[in-house]
Amino acid sequence: MESIDITVSQGGGAGKNNAPLEFRTITCHSEDDNYPEESLQKSPGICKSNWHKLKKSAFTMAEVLITIGIIGVIAAMTIYSLIGHAERKVASVQVYNFYSMINQAVTMAIHQNGEIDSWFYGGNFVSATVLDSINYDNNLQFVKTYFKSYIKTSECENYPVGSTPNDRAAVKCMLPAGDAVIFAVYKIGGKKTGISLDIYYVTNFRAMSKGHKEGEHLTNPRYVYYFSMRKEMADSAAGKLNANLNNNSLVGPYTLNWSGKYEDLTKPGGQYSCSKQYNTKYYPAWCTKLLELNGWEFPDNYPW
Repeated sequence: MESIDITVSQGGGAGKNNAPLEFRTITCHSEDDNYPEESLQKSPGICKSNWHKLKKSAFTMAEVLITIGIIGVIAAMTIYSLIGHAERKVASVQVYNFYSMINQAVTMAIHQNGEIDSWFYGGNFVSATVLDSINYDNNLQFVKTYFKSYIKTSECENYPVGSTPNDRAAVKCMLPAGDAVIFAVYKIGGKKTGISLDIYYVTNFRAMSKGHKEGEHLTNPRYVYYFSMRKEMADSAAGKLNANLNNNSLVGPYTLNWSGKYEDLTKPGGQYSCSKQYNTKYYPAWCTKLLELNGWEFPDNYPW
């Protein structure tokens, strides 16, 4: 920046005028700088030629509105991000607490009723491999016997989680905070013991049920988390596929047909992949396993 200091004086005058002399220094700058308003008012002749190039105009109304709009968009995006982060934190705590609670309940049920592979399911044999006993009434009795005494729930009722007879016989029990647990009982072969049980945990049942139609799978990984009870009798091929790989809990994240490779959990196209490409046919049942392997925190690629 180039500048020059100019000293000016005023005052004095004729002998009758005893006004004192006044000395002031005014700095003139290059054209791309601003002049002090006070200096220009008192000495308008100095550096006047460049003042019209330097004086800035005020913001127009359009500029003000655009600025406010940009600030509003940024604020909205920030608030949305903060809310989403907070919701994930709450959900991760809910899911982990349920995971702990359901395993404690099964542990108490084992202490009271014996090992899981001896738990009895009612019904009549139709053949050596098929049972006609998979229905809501028998499911409800099973849940009351082995779960309801160890979990604080309200009344339980029928809630279909798919289109098959087994899916349609599922039992839903509401939990105190508006969340819910759904039990879907399945059988492997024609046995009265050796129960195959899928457990759905729903963090916000009211929100989830708004988008769920009867006969459809529960597919919203934002609210629905998938678990299965360890198949203690699982020596068959089907049982091995249902085993909770890499998990020693009595109840663990759903892992049917999972290869055991972390990257396969989110690989698009799989029937149970934790991918945004889920629908009523392909639902993200492996998302709970992804959550567990990430320390019960939601990873960035989780389809929230």
